[in-house]
Amino acid sequence: MLVVIIFDTGYPFSISELFFLIATAGLSGTCVRLGSGFLVQNAPLAVVWFVSLLLLILPLSLLMGAFISPSPSFWQFQLAALSSGVGAVFLPLRTCMTDFGQSTARIEQEARSALADSGLIVAQVVLPVLGFLPLAGWLTTLPLEYNSSHVLGRISAGSGFSIFAALSVFFLLLLIAIFRALPAFLGERRKVLTILRTLLIYTVLMGICFFLLSGVGGTGPLGNIILAGLLIVVITLFLLLMVFSRIPRGRESGFLPMVVNRKLQLLSLLHLMGAGSMLGFSASLPLLGKEFFDLQWAGGDIYLSNPLGSGVLTYVWLLPVVAIITRGISAWLARYYKPERINQSALLLMLVSVSMLTVSLEYLADNSSYTTLFLLVLLFFIGSGLSAGSVFYQISRAFPAATMHQVLICISGISSFGVFYIANMFSSQHDMQHPEFILYSFSVFYGVGMLLNWFFFLRRKSDLSF
Repeated sequence: MLVVIIFDTGYPFSISELFFLIATAGLSGTCVRLGSGFLVQNAPLAVVWFVSLLLLILPLSLLMGAFISPSPSFWQFQLAALSSGVGAVFLPLRTCMTDFGQSTARIEQEARSALADSGLIVAQVVLPVLGFLPLAGWLTTLPLEYNSSHVLGRISAGSGFSIFAALSVFFLLLLIAIFRALPAFLGERRKVLTILRTLLIYTVLMGICFFLLSGVGGTGPLGNIILAGLLIVVITLFLLLMVFSRIPRGRESGFLPMVVNRKLQLLSLLHLMGAGSMLGFSASLPLLGKEFFDLQWAGGDIYLSNPLGSGVLTYVWLLPVVAIITRGISAWLARYYKPERINQSALLLMLVSVSMLTVSLEYLADNSSYTTLFLLVLLFFIGSGLSAGSVFYQISRAFPAATMHQVLICISGISSFGVFYIANMFSSQHDMQHPEFILYSFSVFYGVGMLLNWFFFLRRKSDLSF
């Protein structure tokens, strides 16, 4: 949502650069979520919560500073996106604290995951509305260069948008959360040591992300960027697990058996295809919808407001809502039907919808009606929600309760890599003459997922079948 606001208010950044801002935040969150999740899991939870919440003030401050600056550079916004990952550890830690020995543990974990995902919807609905409220006129406003929209309708170019009014509500909620966590933090004896350790962890992981992103710079062959991102995530996870993680030793719960466990590897990949696609496309959807529906390309990096544009921010938030609802439905169905069969159907739906979307792009480019396009994207989000719910149920059944904390940190962190992967795909290949090739690659991706799911979980002779 913020990158759409940056574009609407006329900052001189290309759409490719704006997609790279989304990818920056995605990589930052993934690295911190994977690394910090294992490093601080044995630290006092009250201290980790307090420090993580306190550090979330950093990206808000950097973002407001960039908007205040008369001529901000791209790196100012990128530093704000990079620092947004510093608080990405406390929610996964909290959601992984469930006692999986209880009968209601799976239901609680699914509810927490759904509530966490609903943050996507809150940002897409609340952020634009707050910036256009009449009270926002009392604060510094930025004039819109392009037509914009929010859940209540379209907003004409020339209107004023106050990013400070929009972010001040989130800032206030953050302060309330900090004060609520303060008593538990003050009562913790080991707070000084844990604070230093947590800050050191964040600093190292942010440094890794910074040097990776500065090295690729948002340019260069796509394969090099994705390969570098995958390598840094895998190497970081491996080293942190090997050095710091205190996983109970044993035949089933030791460190090495968990890392080389085929179920962990396969379910991580399948969860990346389902939940990762849902997160990645939800994060990229406002900017994608803006470009497809509300703008007319005039060559190069020049765009004009489309007078027939539908104002995608009015309804684009409905797609993540549908995905979250279907995720809950899928987890419920998995109690009565084989989750791997549900996931196979979900991957097939994602494959078909993306393939039809690819074929339809050239036809729809010359038509004012985009109903077909919207329905195909809706089918894709239904499939991603079904896949996420069914794979999570497989995860909860595949591993003993003693290792579920580590397993969930690992798998949920890998699935969040979808935000970086998908946004970076659109950033790196945005200037291609045939952007449908990006969607072809996703079709192949989900097709491979169907083959893996069938070979390892659906075949009668497979030793991994439930």
